[in-house]
Amino acid sequence: YRGINDNGNGKRNCNVNVTESDMIKNPELYQREIYDAAAKYLKSNNHDMSLRLLKSVLEYHRKSYGELHYLVGSDLHNIGVVNLRAKRFDDALSHFERAVRVRRGALGRDHPDVA
Repeated sequence: YRGINDNGNGKRNCNVNVTESDMIKNPELYQREIYDAAAKYLKSNNHDMSLRLLKSVLEYHRKSYGELHYLVGSDLHNIGVVNLRAKRFDDALSHFERAVRVRRGALGRDHPDVA
């Protein structure tokens, strides 16, 4: 993957090859690449790899912002979508319900991102 790397001088370099292992170890640096790779895996029906990547971002967002942050809600929703596509309906429903609870707590009941 083409990634963005902070080369220590405050400038970001976009011409760096990034492995999935690097992305998972440093989700704060590679969120966009993780989402792109997860979408690619989802399109090719590699649900387990897509989930692995999305869960790495979820854990980063939980540690950084706490459970009731809208990004956590978005991550839970994305994981629900992958489970739905994998026909893991109970897991999908569980993640969608948790996503709604988190988004409602973070954004308020009337926000358009709250179903």
